[in-house]
Amino acid sequence: KKFKKKQKQKQKQKQKLHLSRYLCLVVVVTFITIIMGNLFNKESGIDEEERLTKILESKKIKEYKKKNAEQLKLFKQWEKHGLWSQFHQSHYDWWCFPSDRSSRAYGDKYKLTHNEIKALKKR
Repeated sequence: KKFKKKQKQKQKQKQKLHLSRYLCLVVVVTFITIIMGNLFNKESGIDEEERLTKILESKKIKEYKKKNAEQLKLFKQWEKHGLWSQFHQSHYDWWCFPSDRSSRAYGDKYKLTHNEIKALKKR
């Protein structure tokens, strides 16, 4: 019994040691990530507005906006002629609300990143 009890105690001590090592590692990695992120932002000299502007000027966003404008033009024509069923077939919600998910028909062609959606919302 004493032997088993000592084994269990040693096992618990090892678990605590592993847990404390793991927690230390998590803290160190988090700290390094924060510091490196801050250094990168300071060294790059790019503030939030500049970053958003760069995103909005990207080829991908320009193409997205162009396609969105084309789709809006179609929507207005359909409304004018009362072709309401066309809206459903064209997945109007995809154009009204940018998505960070792929589509079956287009794959990643119109998929936007979180930062791209954020930039579009801010402007």
